[in-house]
Amino acid sequence: MTLADLGPYREAVANGAWGIAAAGALLSTWLGKRKWHPTSNTVERVGILVPAVAIILLFALARQMWLLLVLVAIIGLVIGTLSGVNYSRRISEWRFYKVDRGLFGRPVKRYFIGGSDRTTTAQGLHTAGQPDQDILEDLGYDPDQVWTPASRAKNETTVSWWYLGLVSGGTVALGVGGMIAALQVAQS
Repeated sequence: MTLADLGPYREAVANGAWGIAAAGALLSTWLGKRKWHPTSNTVERVGILVPAVAIILLFALARQMWLLLVLVAIIGLVIGTLSGVNYSRRISEWRFYKVDRGLFGRPVKRYFIGGSDRTTTAQGLHTAGQPDQDILEDLGYDPDQVWTPASRAKNETTVSWWYLGLVSGGTVALGVGGMIAALQVAQS
């Protein structure tokens, strides 16, 4: 069976395939498991809302503006890729963990974003050659004793912006790519 055999249902099947691709892109963004995620639910909601609205608006324009779709897919891919690289770099540099007691007293690692500017106490320990994770452990996993609150807030904001770029750009690229494929199928 080919798409030509579907006759008048060919376009409905293509739109359904696009809808499944777009929904898959949005769900994979929303439900992805990460070692760190923004502490603000607002960041995660914006990260799913922006691409969802963009995909819906582009779908309305899809038949008239092929070049726009391709351009948006490429821009989304570039933004997602650049943001992903920077997000990954910042996470590897600024992600730390503290150990809490979990169920049945088992240790559980809780990840968070650290700061850039050390407190006076942490500076003294750092000059002795101790890495920040060890300093954090020595100071009872209290991040406010290791970094200034302003530097922690700045780093978390930076990571959140890169996260939004990664999520929004990647999701738009996936959704629009599915839309282009569905339109190609519908017109074949």
